[in-house]
Amino acid sequence: MKYPQLSIPAVTAEMDYSGNLEMQEKDYWVQDNAESYFANFQEMHEHLTEREKKARWADEIKISDTRLGFICDWTENIIKQGSTGIWALTDTQNRTRLVLISDKGILAIRQCALKSIEERAAISGMALSRVELDVYKMILNECLSVAPANGKVRIADGKISAFLSNDYVPVAMPDIFQTAQNYINQQFPANNFIEGYWSHEISSCRWEVTNAAHLCKMYAKALEEHGVSYTGTISPVINLWSSDIGTAGVNLMPMLYLGGKEFALPLGGPIGMHHKGKASLDEFYLNLQGVFALYSDRTMQLAGLLDIAINNPVPCIKNVMHKLQIPRKYRNAVISNFEIAYGTGTCTAHDVFIGLGEIFLVLQQEKASGMLFVKFEEIVAKALKFDYKHFDVKP
Repeated sequence: MKYPQLSIPAVTAEMDYSGNLEMQEKDYWVQDNAESYFANFQEMHEHLTEREKKARWADEIKISDTRLGFICDWTENIIKQGSTGIWALTDTQNRTRLVLISDKGILAIRQCALKSIEERAAISGMALSRVELDVYKMILNECLSVAPANGKVRIADGKISAFLSNDYVPVAMPDIFQTAQNYINQQFPANNFIEGYWSHEISSCRWEVTNAAHLCKMYAKALEEHGVSYTGTISPVINLWSSDIGTAGVNLMPMLYLGGKEFALPLGGPIGMHHKGKASLDEFYLNLQGVFALYSDRTMQLAGLLDIAINNPVPCIKNVMHKLQIPRKYRNAVISNFEIAYGTGTCTAHDVFIGLGEIFLVLQQEKASGMLFVKFEEIVAKALKFDYKHFDVKP
């Protein structure tokens, strides 16, 4: 089906995307695929603060009274309403082509909001992504019309980024990341901000904690006892990621830089705080304290893999990646490198787990988004607790 195009007035220097009269240039941040990387914390915090200023929550929306519409049918109403600007309208026409109509107004829908809208409609599945857009709209509208509850909408940079349940408890992103920065600076003055990332879906930061050998002292000793050495230091890394659209809570993952390696290795799953109930900065602060207490236990789990002999290295890592459901293109790259190192001999479960980390080098090479890095960190983290002998079978 060919969908009609927007009919919108030409943008002039006098026309602001938000209805005020100061617009001078295209606003990159309204775009669904907008993203940014940051080399220092202050720069990232300023960006998060600016995004928070241009966002708001609309609460107590009766879900059964909401409907999806095509943006081309509501352009004039949206412009008069002043809630969504020209650039946001154009970007929406190129992506979802949809708006949400409610008693709060008519608002353009971001790509990242569709999943939460489907959840409010209590419907999901691959078939939804395969049907024509007009059929998709009809199905969602039928399901929304019988939804019993109320919800809340996250509006950011002129578009809906999420349609969440009333149970969702927002915790401002700038406050989350500033709390983490303050705690790390206080407890570990010798730290390096590695990198920050922002998109409409997720924000993340990493800090390397230097001069903190006590956090992985037992692991370093185990490596020495097994004759394993790395060029350079072994240092802890804290990875923090969160979202304000319901795709993630507030997560802290302990990671490890192994000397000479170009990636941080995840040490098991994260400590998470869900945006529900009594979610607050106080609870998050307790999680910050707890994540550093995990290092001794998690690094000892990693050290325990040194005692597990693997007789069939390549089949073992293939089986592990199959269990983790890692896509073939990443599997092939990792297996190729692993086969060069261990294809004709034996190794340990520790070598297999470290080998999985090669996935992050592949992601770096293809300049993958921060969202994809977070996804794979969670996936690889699961392998810390695997029974590797179970995967050590002949091809």
